[in-house]
Amino acid sequence: MILENDSSGPILRSLESIAARTDKWWYLPMLSGVSALFLSAVVFFTNTSAWALETFVVLFFLPTTVLAGPAVVFDILNKHTGSLPPGLFFYPPAFLIALFVGTFPLVTVVAVYLLLWVWPTGTVLRTLRN
Repeated sequence: MILENDSSGPILRSLESIAARTDKWWYLPMLSGVSALFLSAVVFFTNTSAWALETFVVLFFLPTTVLAGPAVVFDILNKHTGSLPPGLFFYPPAFLIALFVGTFPLVTVVAVYLLLWVWPTGTVLRTLRN
């Protein structure tokens, strides 16, 4: 009897099965970047009260950022065919660091992620691979 040996491991296989359910995981990281830009614009260009800003951060910004890290992983797993996709262990930590550093790094990480993995359907990534 010959047993198949899958080198990806049970954790990666379970993550791939979750990722295969949808190809729209990139909505959450994009929502985080847009909400960071919106929050910065509200702070700098309006006279919004502190309670309104805090409410926006708690109700909108924090949930999308907490969920956006795993969403990046699921989206990359869903779009890559092979053993380990490039950027799988780069984007989530970069995303979390950018959350604490400020708006510009967060928007930059989200923009690079969208260019490489989402729009226009990973054309940039395919060009880099060839």
